[in-house]
Amino acid sequence: MSSSEKPLAAGAALMATGRAVEAVDHFERAVKTAPDDGELSFALGSALFMAGDMDGARGAYARAASLDDKYHIGTMLRVGDTTRLLDDGAWMARLPGMEMRFPPPGGRPLVFLACDPLYFRDLGRAMALSVDRNAPGWDIHIHLANPDGPTLDLVEALDRALRSARLSLSWEVVPQAADGSMGARTWLASMRYLRLPDLMDRMETPGPIVIVDADSVMWTPLPPVDGWTPEGGWTIPWDIALNEQGWFPMGPLWRFHGACVGVAPTPAARAFVGQVRAVLARQALTPGGMIWMVDQYALAIAHHAMTTLDPTYRRADWPTQAFQPDRADAGLALWSMGAHRKNQNHVYRREVARLLAEMKA
Repeated sequence: MSSSEKPLAAGAALMATGRAVEAVDHFERAVKTAPDDGELSFALGSALFMAGDMDGARGAYARAASLDDKYHIGTMLRVGDTTRLLDDGAWMARLPGMEMRFPPPGGRPLVFLACDPLYFRDLGRAMALSVDRNAPGWDIHIHLANPDGPTLDLVEALDRALRSARLSLSWEVVPQAADGSMGARTWLASMRYLRLPDLMDRMETPGPIVIVDADSVMWTPLPPVDGWTPEGGWTIPWDIALNEQGWFPMGPLWRFHGACVGVAPTPAARAFVGQVRAVLARQALTPGGMIWMVDQYALAIAHHAMTTLDPTYRRADWPTQAFQPDRADAGLALWSMGAHRKNQNHVYRREVARLLAEMKA
């Protein structure tokens, strides 16, 4: 066990039981013992974040970044991020715009997939088909980066293959998203949250939206979204549905998983996604700011801001039978295969192949 593993484990145990203030005291003592350990300084920053001391969190994150560049993501937390709603207008005006070929349908649950042409061809089409086959009454919106003619032909073929889902499409041209760099990958992972507010604003009849990774397969409608009806609204009201991962050793970076996020057609949900977009747009215009997993960090910042600013804001947690990241277990409503797991999980790959074969039949 390394010098930092034991204090990290002890601090994580305190955080797991909601004892953030005690965790702060624990990590402050650990940092004094090992002042050159960047991981411990980052853990202190995360404990301070969860305890509500944002000034202290920024200081600890800055120290962690000075000790180890892999903790640079903590420096994105700025004064006011969690205590006011940010105006994203000036930042978004400097970013590429999006085009919408046909507007998203409204009133029914909508799955929002965002990817590049390669992901759409290999995985995204299968995900869309799984929604159509297994979640009747749900719709699909696909947002593409840098689509070419063959990719748009595949969109048309997908549309013809759908039985009940209504398909809508948008896209953006972002040359720098195609260079294969980590910054490009981060843009591709973040663009769904940058475009989500526009999607919500253009829905003539609002309905719930679920942002889902393209490397997923849906087996049944996701609870609690399946409690929605256009006529009666929610069985159990909520604004945002998230999957909480815990927060150590990387703190808010891993608090909420970005692979499956539910957004209700409510003012509080719209404010939440606006805050996420503002943080991401600012980072996109900051040199070196598009750090991997910045989208998940933005979710944590927006959640904290809404909890601080709006006492009516309601967060739902995905039930364990709905979604568990990087799992393809029988009984889950959604399989999600991040990173290398999409190629290593043979059960998932067989289902993707089966769904794509339907389009060729």
